[in-house]
Formats: sequence, structure tokens, C-alpha cells
Amino acid sequence: MKKTSALILFFMYFFVTARAENPVTTTTAVIEGSVFPNIHIQSIEDKYFSLPYDVTLKAQVSLIIMTFARPNDDDMASWVKPFSKKYENNTRTAYYELALVGDVGPINGLIFNGMRDGATDQMRKHLLVYFHDKDPYKKIFNIHDDSLIYSCLVDQNGIIQLIKCGKRAAQSDIDIILKTTEALLTPPEKSLKKGI
Repeated sequence: MKKTSALILFFMYFFVTARAENPVTTTTAVIEGSVFPNIHIQSIEDKYFSLPYDVTLKAQVSLIIMTFARPNDDDMASWVKPFSKKYENNTRTAYYELALVGDVGPINGLIFNGMRDGATDQMRKHLLVYFHDKDPYKKIFNIHDDSLIYSCLVDQNGIIQLIKCGKRAAQSDIDIILKTTEALLTPPEKSLKKGI
């Protein structure tokens, strides 16, 4: 009986581990209204996150900003700062910067250490790095230009409510991100039926 239980536990562990390594949960293109695809990703503080689960567990609305090539710092700040400044002390919101570097072999460690050493204390809380094949995610998000910055506003159910992209955020991009965030944080009140 003990051997059978141990064997079952081994296979369950193997199955869960194998599933965790599989970065893609969908084969169709992600659009607004889709669930954010599963990704197991490393923080700059050397912790691991499973998105969208770990993000939606903590926040009602999350801004997930993805890069597929090293962006200009000012361009990245144009997407991050307006959201982080407005919701700095709001525990119902979160934001993460996902650097999908890809597997660059032996220099993965050098890149990771360089990012960690160059990150400010504020950045360390929000910067996540992916050192595996990024092509499946490029296909899922229909990425044709690695130089652009991709922003997804995700609700508490992991549903992508808004997708925006560009090198630098335009004021119209920021306006719609903040407006959509506010709408998700304060949904319309349900009207009560009178006389019941």
C-alpha cells in the first residue's frame, strides 16, 4: 500500500511539474475579454510567480506591462509612472513589468544579475523576468514588433479588460488605462427593486 501511495504521489508531482513548465494555456490569440495566459515567471528578488493567479489573488485590478526587447527607460516610465503614482497606496491595484528575455543560454545569469543590480528598490517589487522560449507568448499576443511595450489591464478574474501597445504611452493611452481602472474599482451599484 505504501509503495502504491508513493508511486501515485510521484506521478502526481511529475504531472504537476510538467504542467507548470508548460508556458502556454491557450492556442488562440489573446484579445480583450480573454483570460491572461498562464506564465511561470521569476521576480528580480528571485521568487517565482504564476500569472495571472498570483496577481489576481492580491489585486482587484492589475496593470501587466510586457517587453520582448530592452525598452528605453523613459518609454517604459511613460507606461508605468502614471499608474504607479495614482495608485501608489491602493492595495486593490498592482502593476508588474514583465521582461520576456528568452533563453539566451549561459548569459541568463549575467542578465539577471545586471537587472537586479540596476533595479531601484521600487522596481524590485514589480520587475519579473522570463528566461524561457518567448515565441509562444509572441504568438499568443500576436507580437510582430519586439521594440514595442505591451500593456494589459487585468481584472480580478484574470480577464484582460484592455490591451495597449506602443513605444511611448500617449496621453490617450494613459487616460483610457486610468478610466478603465477606475471603472473596475467602482463597478456600478445594483439598483434595488422596490416593494419586494
